[in-house]
Amino acid sequence: MKIITALSKLFIFILLVFSACKKDQSKSFAEPMDSGPLKTLNSKEKETVDKFEHASWVLQGLFSSNPQLRKEFNGFIAAKLAKTGTDEDLSFKEIFNARNITLAGVKPDFLKRFRDAFVGTFISGRYPNSSKYSTHAFTNMEQVAAYYDIKNVIASSISSSGTSSVFDSSPDGIPYMIYFPYSENWPSQSDMGYAVSYHPLATDEWNYGKSYDASGHLLSDVMVNDEYA
Repeated sequence: MKIITALSKLFIFILLVFSACKKDQSKSFAEPMDSGPLKTLNSKEKETVDKFEHASWVLQGLFSSNPQLRKEFNGFIAAKLAKTGTDEDLSFKEIFNARNITLAGVKPDFLKRFRDAFVGTFISGRYPNSSKYSTHAFTNMEQVAAYYDIKNVIASSISSSGTSSVFDSSPDGIPYMIYFPYSENWPSQSDMGYAVSYHPLATDEWNYGKSYDASGHLLSDVMVNDEYA
């Protein structure tokens, strides 16, 4: 089981998905007293955080519009964790290289459908605060992948003499991923609520997030930290 403090590992920058506890939450929060001063970010880090946040809005839009796919995502993470004992994330490279999978209780085409829905939400702009990103014109999957430092390359096919198109991370790129901490405590087909947040880089201990009910309706702002998760 991974915990939030694992975010401090160098270059492991991730988007987070958390289970939501049933508590009344204020819509205005002060910085936690014991968190220490926030780190001052350089221009590259600020750009990275903007992309984290962008992906979190897209994921919120996707999960709100398709609760069934969100349940399948829960099941996919649960199956990966059951198989590996440690793997409870989905890398963006894994998303864009979607292949048929063999996991207990998971439909083989899940990754392909998740990728298409994720990319489709990016392109359509049907997600919260999409107007903030109106200067980003996405028209295809390759453009969305490149935005997250993943390039479309041509690779030799193992099964034939031909070639195939695959996505690979840029050598100096950020390994973006969706991370589901404490996923072993969440029933894979749960109708529980959930929350979405992202790594702010300025602190490893907490960030603000958005809480949703099981149907994908926004409930409130929440402060996400290890205790909350």
